[in-house]
Amino acid sequence: MAERLSVALHGRALAVVEPAGGASATLRYLPEAVERLAGQVPLSLSLPVRPEPYEPERAMPFLAGLLPEEAVRRRLARRLRLAEGDTLGMLAAIGRECAGAVSVVPEGEPQPGGDEAAVEWLSEDELAERLDELPVSPLGDDPEAGIRISLAGAQDKLPVVIDGERIGLPRGATPSTHILKPPSSLRTGRGNPAYPDLVENEAYCLALARAAGLPTAESHVRAIAGQNVLVVERYDRRRDNSGAIVRVHQEDVCQALAAMPDRKYQRDGGPAAVDVVALLRSHSSRAAEDVVAAVERLAFAVVTGNADAHAKNYSLLLEGGVRLAPAYDLVSTAVYPRLSVDLAMEVGGQYQGDQVTARHWAAFLAACRLDTMALRRRLAAFAERVVDLAPRVASEQGGAGDVVDQVVQTVRRRAASLLDLPAHRRGMD
Repeated sequence: MAERLSVALHGRALAVVEPAGGASATLRYLPEAVERLAGQVPLSLSLPVRPEPYEPERAMPFLAGLLPEEAVRRRLARRLRLAEGDTLGMLAAIGRECAGAVSVVPEGEPQPGGDEAAVEWLSEDELAERLDELPVSPLGDDPEAGIRISLAGAQDKLPVVIDGERIGLPRGATPSTHILKPPSSLRTGRGNPAYPDLVENEAYCLALARAAGLPTAESHVRAIAGQNVLVVERYDRRRDNSGAIVRVHQEDVCQALAAMPDRKYQRDGGPAAVDVVALLRSHSSRAAEDVVAAVERLAFAVVTGNADAHAKNYSLLLEGGVRLAPAYDLVSTAVYPRLSVDLAMEVGGQYQGDQVTARHWAAFLAACRLDTMALRRRLAAFAERVVDLAPRVASEQGGAGDVVDQVVQTVRRRAASLLDLPAHRRGMD
């Protein structure tokens, strides 16, 4: 039988999760949290603090959103000897280090805290071995060694601590500072990489987005035992004045809108781009700035051929006011023929990224109540900037290969819909 769980923020218990039959659960804030934080949203915009418990339809999207998804979740379930749908069991096993500042432990166990210097520093060969083991040891999980980490996402990744040139695995309560993303381990029937140069692809897209003015997670490519690995600095971690690593709370848009992770794509009933805009307009402490940033991020996804810019790849920072978090997981999926061409979020009713026109953008902006000439011109200027920067950033990446060249060509083709936007008039195709 599933056990009750304690949910904490920054190590301070806020709520209790209680099994509600099957694989579902309710979430109830503790009386002291209600007294101190009534009406506030410390955990999630979908779960304001109140005395009444939240039923599974509101609680489960937040809880499930703390865990890995798809193949990583399946492998993790097998490793933990749990059913794939056992969200509570998985959180009890690996919920001590989640995205943001949340930790989840079985009720009665102490919340993470204490020694921030507990790191297992690795040699380059040891690190390469841990990366190779990710398909059978998702997230580098090793409860016996005190490594219990839960991160959402469907791609193999290894949370680590980086201090100068040293890289290690966090133990116990130690927060990770970076995420390592190795090349995809998936192979075709002939043994070739299913998604070649995925590391270089993502590194390039992140670099291009930064150059074009989008706030992104800091990243770079690092060779580890002869293999290129993407190193991404966690935006939900920072160092305080003493140099200690501090967690910063965040949630993704699926959690904020109480949508289960398996509904992260709009076609599956998940959030649309207009929902992201509405959410930011209602809750962001800098709504005008964040709304435009979200629209530009959608434009970047369309222009670069990223059909995977779903609601779990948009996140919110929830400390010091609600803000749109930096962009992450930016990849051109259009260069891989095996992947769907449908956008994760439609633009003006159009899901096919290579078929989006100025008419679709105008319809989208109108649906968001944003169709002004000033914003049209800004989006056209943004697209022009991306086109101009694309070959330059590719050259700066150095030896990025054919995949990046394909992304550059995709940008040149797909920017036309935004470049034509200022001149578009309603009723024109």
